[in-house]
Formats: sequence, C-alpha cells, structure tokens
Amino acid sequence: MHIVVIGAGSIGSHTAYRLAQQGAQVTVLEAGEPGRGTSSATMAWLSTFPQLGWEEEPGRAALRTKVHQYFYDIESELDLKVVDWCGTLNIAHGNEAQELKHRAQIARSKGAGVIELDAAGAAEVEPLVRLGPGDTAFYQQESGWVDVAALINRLLTRAQQLGARLLTQTSVTAIERDGTGVTAVHTSTGELLEADAVVNCAGSWGTHVAAMAGLTMPLDLRPGRILTTEPLPAESRPTTIVNAPLTSVRPHPGGSLVLNGRGLQGAGENTNLSDTAPLIADIARYVPALAEVPIAETRIGIRPVPPGGPIVGALPWAPNFYFAVSHGGIGWAPMWAWFAARELLHGESVPELSAMRPERFHWKPEEIGRFADDAEQARR
Repeated sequence: MHIVVIGAGSIGSHTAYRLAQQGAQVTVLEAGEPGRGTSSATMAWLSTFPQLGWEEEPGRAALRTKVHQYFYDIESELDLKVVDWCGTLNIAHGNEAQELKHRAQIARSKGAGVIELDAAGAAEVEPLVRLGPGDTAFYQQESGWVDVAALINRLLTRAQQLGARLLTQTSVTAIERDGTGVTAVHTSTGELLEADAVVNCAGSWGTHVAAMAGLTMPLDLRPGRILTTEPLPAESRPTTIVNAPLTSVRPHPGGSLVLNGRGLQGAGENTNLSDTAPLIADIARYVPALAEVPIAETRIGIRPVPPGGPIVGALPWAPNFYFAVSHGGIGWAPMWAWFAARELLHGESVPELSAMRPERFHWKPEEIGRFADDAEQARR
C-alpha cells in the first residue's frame, strides 16, 4: 500500500515512520525542510496539568492520560532520549490562582501529581524563580519538553531505513480523485505519485491541502512569538519550565532557553505578537536573572487550531484521505501516527476518535466559522 504523507513536521514525521514500520510504502512530501515550520517554533511542552483539569469530550480526555506513555515508548523504540522531564512550575495570580487550584484538584483525582507551592516552595524547586504578593505556584514533576529537531531527524532516518522516500523542497500542486477517493498527488517538481492513501499532516497549511482534494477543513491560525536565547551560564538559566501568567520559559539544547508569549484569552485567543522587550520584561518579573538575556533568534509560529479540537480520521466519502491536524502537535503526534496506521493499514476504527472526525464539520456547518485562506496565511 503506497501512502503519501504531506508535511514533515512533528505529526508528519511520526506518521511516516509508523506507517513504514507497519509495512506501508511511504512517500513524504515537505515543502521546505523537515521540522522547520511550526514544529520548530513551539514550546514543545509535555504536561498533563492543567490539561487534565479541563472539561473535554470523553475520547480526548481518555487519550490525554496516555500521552506521556507514548513518549516513553517511542524513546525506547528509537533508542533516543528526546524528553527532558524537568518539571513545570505554573504561576498564577488572583482569580487565576483559584481557577488553577480547582483544576489541580481535578487533575490529582485523575492521577496527576500536582503540588501547590508558596514563594519558598517555588524557590526550592527552581531557585531562580521569585513569586510576588498574591502569586501561587503549582508544580508537576512529570512534565517536560521535547527536543523536536532530534526526534524528527531520528524518525525520518528510521522511516527511510524502512524504505520510505523523503522529498524536501517539494510541495503539492494538485490531488487527483475519482469516485472512491484520492488516486494521485502532483508535486512541484513535476512528479506524479499514484497513491492508495494520503495523510494530511500539513499543519497550518492543512486547509489548502484539503482543498486540493476538493475537501473542506476549518482551521484557525494563531500566531505566537518564540524567542531563543544565546547560550547562558548555568547559574543564570532555569532548569525547570516556568509558565508565568503571560510568558513561558523552558530549557533548550546547548544551554539556551526558549521564551514564549502565552497571550490572553479573548479575541484571537492566545494570540501573541508582542515585541521581544515586553516578553523579556514579563518573564523577568518571575525570573529576575533573565532581565538582560541576549536573544539569538525570534520567530513567529503559526499554530493550527481546528474548531472544537483535533481533526483525526477520514470522511466517509473520501476514506483514503486521512486528516491528522491539531494544535499541540508535538505531544499528540505519536498517538495520531499509531491511529493512522491502525485505521489505514489494519482496517480498525479507533473509538476515542469519534468526536475528532472531520465529518463533524458537516453536521452543523453554520458552526464552522471562518476558514483560513491564502490571503490570511500570507498576511500572518
């Protein structure tokens, strides 16, 4: 079975590897270079808090408790350590602290180890953190961040060792369909790839790829600024992930740090395009050692956020065009890859995906909202 995987970011690389490992003939198309899109402009955070305290549909809620195990498994399978389980301090103030306290109770009831800390306790966990009056911290040890570049590289290397083709600097120009589904993919290099199935792992370009197959997929594009510092001396960089109310910081390979503006809820939820200086000033309120931190790179990550959560699976009238598009693509990717293999290669139907199927947008189309289009993508 020949499957074309479109996109070689986190979800695409996991999917290509898993399909090849399960016996498929795989071709991966990547318009740029692997992992250089949103997958490289992200916090790459793995955590079950506050997520386990959220109200979610049952399928996703059940899967969320298994995310970490998938990473333990993939590290063992690839013989590669890619997760730094360094722990996370979530800092909250006022009403947000009360809300997090409530979510911590729910998360603990589901098995998450979350501890509420005062200023002294937070400083004991991360000596560089300083809480102000009215601040509260919630600490989860079993959380961390993923070395995405190393993981994508190993996944694609293993996929190619299993016979997969990786075509970089190669975009999709057209997708052919007949009455039963997709049949072929045209590339920007002029190659025609006959396909038994196509997996859409194109992230923020997923709407455009779906449109080439005559299918619709609503997608909100939310930009966020990511800063990477120059390498810092050990005494001036946190070793724990710190999520302040508006800003986050985590360790990064080579002794650097990654900073991210978490944004505000409301119009354009979690959209953050703040300049570098305000981001540094905000995190320095909680980690004073970072007040003069030197920045090596600043990027805008375009986060694909489907309305109502991840889109995983195929439409009944196009059963061999498989969607695997979601926010949180670093954490969910190993799971989506396994599900794609189970459904496309082994004929299974994963019950936990029932509320994530793309046909949900056709039940009540008036609730879809706006679609991302080329003009919007270019503008952002």
